[in-house]
Amino acid sequence: MNNAAWFIGASLLFTISVNVNGQVPQKKRKAPCSDHAYNLRSKRHPVVNPDYYEKFEEAVNKGPGWVTEFVKTKNITNLDDYTFLTDIINDWDDPAWIKVVRELLKAGASINARDAKGRTPLMLALIRAPEVSIENINELVAKGADVTLMDKENRTVLSYAVEDGRIEIVEFLFEKLEAQLKEIHSLIYHWEMAPEDLIKIEISPFIGVPHVNKANVNGFTPLMRAANRGNFEVVRFLLEKGANVFAQADGKAADGTDLTALRYANNAKKCFLTHNTCPCKSTGQYCQRCIDRLAQYDNVIFLLEKTMHEEVQS
Repeated sequence: MNNAAWFIGASLLFTISVNVNGQVPQKKRKAPCSDHAYNLRSKRHPVVNPDYYEKFEEAVNKGPGWVTEFVKTKNITNLDDYTFLTDIINDWDDPAWIKVVRELLKAGASINARDAKGRTPLMLALIRAPEVSIENINELVAKGADVTLMDKENRTVLSYAVEDGRIEIVEFLFEKLEAQLKEIHSLIYHWEMAPEDLIKIEISPFIGVPHVNKANVNGFTPLMRAANRGNFEVVRFLLEKGANVFAQADGKAADGTDLTALRYANNAKKCFLTHNTCPCKSTGQYCQRCIDRLAQYDNVIFLLEKTMHEEVQS
């Protein structure tokens, strides 16, 4: 192996190149067909024709099939100069969003395009939960969505998945993530990829850091996020996969204690009890939904305390 190749390979372990395009939608809008009028008029990209956003809006409101015709008519050679793909996922609450995504991908949009926060279509689809099905997620991954990427705040795909709490999606993405990382590590180890291809892979933040414990820029881990939401099944799954129950986010709580997953779970439960807006609160008796929600937090807290105690004793 020559020195140049070694240098490029080594650099991969410490660097990451992020190509970010687009703008962040200001709010979720209703979308086409009857009660779902789609509107992109507030969006403007600084380097492309702003009129195209209105034309794209018109095409979408005619139906998903018009998107390809729009791209051909306007002779758009690089769809990634625009934010159509990320906008449609993040900003359109019509079930037909996946059909428009298919048309955009067919017309040449990148499945790993970024919005202004560095979020990919897969990440944005996970934000749409619970309306997004595991079939939708599977389709995006099958079309090439990279499960190893992170946004500009170092949030991972796994981090986005755990927030909704659907264990089947978390398990699916975790399995895909492990498989993809193993494949990439193998390729690097055996030098089966050319150096010029190696430097294009955005995996370096995962080297030496188990993805289940990958924290964002504020030290917030997937386990903390799941605990904060009271997602018991997800918390249990992450712990089984090696999540660090003692990990601490940056800073301290108001009382000076460490910001661990347990602390987030306790705080979230107190917040629910204090700020719960369910009508049952005025009756002085919790409804079944609220009882189940509190039970979830109690189960999470018990499991985290039990895990911490066992790890201290071992």
